[in-house]
Amino acid sequence: MTKRATMYVRSAVLLSCLGLLTAATAGQTPAPAPSWKGSNGPIDLKLQDPVLVGALDLHAHLDPDMSGGGQMPRAMDAVDMALMAQARGMRGFAYKTHMDVSSAASAYLARNAVPGIDVFGRFALNLTVGGLNPAAVMQFTSVKGGWGRIVEMPTRDVRVPQNDGRPWVTPWAPLFPNLPRAVATVRNGELLPEAKAIIALLAKIKTVDSNGTVVLATGHATPEEHVLLAREGRRLGVPVLLTHPGDNLTDAQYQEVKTLGAFVEVNADFYQDGDKPEEKIAFAVKQIQRLGAESIVMGTDCGQNNNPLPADCIVLAARALRARGVTERQLDMMVKENPARLLGLPPPTASRPTASAAPGQGGMRKPGTYKSAAQIRTELDRSKPELGIVAGQNTQVVEAGGGQIVVRRRVAGPNNASVHEDLTEVYHFVEGSGIFVTGGTMPDPKDRTAGIKGGVSQKVQAGDFVILPPGTPHWFSQIDGSVTYVETRFPVR
Repeated sequence: MTKRATMYVRSAVLLSCLGLLTAATAGQTPAPAPSWKGSNGPIDLKLQDPVLVGALDLHAHLDPDMSGGGQMPRAMDAVDMALMAQARGMRGFAYKTHMDVSSAASAYLARNAVPGIDVFGRFALNLTVGGLNPAAVMQFTSVKGGWGRIVEMPTRDVRVPQNDGRPWVTPWAPLFPNLPRAVATVRNGELLPEAKAIIALLAKIKTVDSNGTVVLATGHATPEEHVLLAREGRRLGVPVLLTHPGDNLTDAQYQEVKTLGAFVEVNADFYQDGDKPEEKIAFAVKQIQRLGAESIVMGTDCGQNNNPLPADCIVLAARALRARGVTERQLDMMVKENPARLLGLPPPTASRPTASAAPGQGGMRKPGTYKSAAQIRTELDRSKPELGIVAGQNTQVVEAGGGQIVVRRRVAGPNNASVHEDLTEVYHFVEGSGIFVTGGTMPDPKDRTAGIKGGVSQKVQAGDFVILPPGTPHWFSQIDGSVTYVETRFPVR
């Protein structure tokens, strides 16, 4: 594979023509996947497709991660991937490291090298980071930029003897007979206290600098473990992603995790060397039919030498799925919208219809979004607290555009202080009253219930507006029973 300086070119002109390049339509048999194998790894096929515009791949395997000694080499690093994402019109990706927390640092470097591409880190709690180790979580989320966003339960070290022969374990195992050889999360049908404590920690913290929400991925789990982790995540308000579960979960288990609000990962690595593409494609279609696209995040699980490159994986998967009846709307949800929702990002602008004619001209346009006051109130009443440490916070997304419009209700009790470096927020209070503090500093960013020091307090009630520029700390120091407000967020790009 050639070096990054010559591998990729910016392709804005090509992206303007993407509507002409869809490779397969519903019901048709797709053409065989083009040959992607080169002498030293995958060839860059430079595939273009509308599915890439705004895509967010949350499962990319990149250098220098090796997934443990002797595992499959990676075909590109995080900067290579960022350049590819830029050339293809992708929004970004998450770099997954099995064995350490370095993906958070790589995300920071890749963002600096390729501005405008959203790069995040994802790491697993395996033996090399101490297993279920809160210090590793804190390090991951404290790396400059705060782009370490997905903490995953064990993958490479989940069970023994299944994982015997691991080259990162066998050399030292005889010398340290009392050290654990695997990382457990469940015993006798219940989550271990350490696993619960890790999830509680994720509920409490935000990432440094970017103030991001931390996501729990379930790792290489059993069906029972997937469900137990999803239950605990929901209980504490932590966003949950089931790591590519298989067909060994029952329909009832899948429906439970869907009801819990967890996202289920379906991978786009249909053409991995040695695998059976038709079986993988059929399983992906089954998952979409079983769960609905609204509950699925499609990551690639690509980037290794035995797979096409990640952007090509997305295009090849989209072509195969279209040929089996999956719609563009379903692809957009799985590849663009749901990954953004999981990470708490503004929805992708690429998923919105683009006008090709002046207003009032051309074809029929989509209607606006309407929700009645009764519907909003019902949804708020039914929703669970967004964060376990926030007293009665309920959230309902009402409309999505370039920013985000949300209705929130908070009740009296310990509420979080917050600061968003990359957002302008507007609050319009519609019910209730309280004391709202803005400005000043957060004395302990790791304990957001500690409030604000030195801010300005203001009584707020129905009809009032508050505008919060980027970087403004804010907090309810007092709530008179409950307060409901419409929150509009505008990302700073």
